[in-house]
Order: sequence, then structure tokens, then C-alpha cells
Amino acid sequence: MFARVETLWEKAQTRSPLGIVDYRATPMRVIKEYPRTAVAPAGCGGVALADKVYINSGTATSSDLYVFDPVTDALMKHIPLSWTGSDGHGLVATGGGRFLWMGNRADHNIVVINTNRDTVVGIISGFGAAPDIMGLSPSGRRVFAALRGPNNLTGGPTAKGETPGVAVFEVTDEGRGGRRSAFIPIGDQTPASPNDPHVVVVRPVR
Repeated sequence: MFARVETLWEKAQTRSPLGIVDYRATPMRVIKEYPRTAVAPAGCGGVALADKVYINSGTATSSDLYVFDPVTDALMKHIPLSWTGSDGHGLVATGGGRFLWMGNRADHNIVVINTNRDTVVGIISGFGAAPDIMGLSPSGRRVFAALRGPNNLTGGPTAKGETPGVAVFEVTDEGRGGRRSAFIPIGDQTPASPNDPHVVVVRPVR
């Protein structure tokens, strides 16, 4: 079950894009695999909710979202999102899990999914280029998104950004929307910048 597993994407690039692993077994073991015909490669995002698990896939020409049953590990739904943009990366749940945000690096936007209906309810744009992996504040009021650099080290042309740093969003409309409230630059901001943020992790500090 997803409650006791982790997803392995790296091993998937040559055979199966998604593997479900029992990490409590000794040694750990793969208990289920999904081939490329079921789940597209190059995923970089996952969110586990109470009754669903979401995994994404993003290539230079596509963005897709997959919905799994956390009890049976079954693939319940494939949501094609290429019409919203390509190179989907990063997932974060807002509004207490009612909405899901996913960045489209190539098109510089964030698509918002209603998790009750698994449909697109909005697209956030105008905040910067090449959004990547995001993190949610403990309060749920802010989302932090890494923005890639102009000389990106990984991801190819679609992951090319402009201003390396972290975009800070104020979550609006109970999770359905967001607006950029701040930007945290990381290093050189010129076109020659070697800086290339890829991920944001939020950790509460006591």
C-alpha cells in the first residue's frame, strides 16, 4: 500500500517509470511496477492524501498526473495536462488537500487541480520562469517554489529559467489560487548566473 511504500523514479528511466516499494521489508523489495504504457517517464512529484495518491510526469512535450488508490496501489485515473503546459514538476497540496498545485517548467505556470473532481480549476502565471519543486508552509498560507536559473544544470531547454531563487506565494481562495508576494534571489541574477535552484523543503523550526 502507498501508506508503507515510497515511489522510485530513477530506476524507472529504462524500464518502468513507477515502482512501489515496501521499505519496511528486509531487504526492501519492489511489490508493483507500472510500465511506460501506463505511467509516462520523468516524473518529479508526489502527494499522498487520505484517499488518493498523486504522481506526476513531465517531459519536454508533456505534463501528466496519475491518481492511485492508497489501499490497493491501483492506478485509478490518468489526467492529461499537456494542454496547460509541459515539463510538469513538483506537487503540493493546498487548502487542506482540496487543491493540488503542479508547476509546468516549460510554460512558466502552475496548474491548479481540484482533488474532489480531479479537474483543472485554475492556472497561476506571471511569477517567474521555470517553477520546480515546491514546499508548503506549516500554516498552509504560503507556497515556496524554486525558480530555475538561466544556465540550468539539469532538465534540458524546458527547465531553463531566468531568475534563480524562490518565489513566495500567498495562497488565496482557500487554496485554489495564489499570488506572488515575495521573491528570494539566490546569487547572481544576470544571464550568466551559474545558480540553479531545484527544490524547496519547508521545515518547522521550534
